[in-house]
Amino acid sequence: MSKKIKARINWSKKSPLTMAGIAHGVASAMNGNATFPSPPVKASENETAATRVELAWANRKNGDLGKDELKNSCTDLDDKLHVTADYVNSVANGVETIIHSAGFESTGSTYARTSNPVAASSVTITSNKGGVIKAKALGAKGARMYTFILVLDAVFNVTLQNGVLQLPPDSANVFIINSTKGSVNFSGLPAKKDVSVAVVVYNSAGDSGLSPIATSTTIA
Repeated sequence: MSKKIKARINWSKKSPLTMAGIAHGVASAMNGNATFPSPPVKASENETAATRVELAWANRKNGDLGKDELKNSCTDLDDKLHVTADYVNSVANGVETIIHSAGFESTGSTYARTSNPVAASSVTITSNKGGVIKAKALGAKGARMYTFILVLDAVFNVTLQNGVLQLPPDSANVFIINSTKGSVNFSGLPAKKDVSVAVVVYNSAGDSGLSPIATSTTIA
């Protein structure tokens, strides 16, 4: 059986500046990246840890304290990058495009090359009691992961560029669920509000683009 593609661990504590450079790239790619809504290590934390390593490297010749700070800062950044990579892997589920969108290289596909997935022809919405919206993608083909986007009580102005979702400046009313299944439930939504839902389908070749937008209204 082919191994699932993952984020490549292409850094080492033995090469502090290279590791810091990779961390800066990951932080930049994940900052505001809606595909990764709940990272255990914030982009700003990776950025700060990378800068700490760079400063420690510059001061590495300042006696034992300088050596200790370099060692400790490298260990801290290495830990943060591994935790971040594990989180990206859990979201990406083997989809290289999503791994790359987080600023990581991938281990490379061992699957047969395929075409981009076919976008969902439509999304069906069922509004259930308790502020629950069930969304189901129809007609998608070649999918390894689905990203459902719900916009609450506003115009749907989420776009997709190079496999990465672009959110409006005020994105408090945008809800995103990543799933390996073609249907999801958005829960805890306020009653009597308009909702708009679309889905992006991913596989190892890339993304499908956004599906047509479906609309409905929540109920109490």
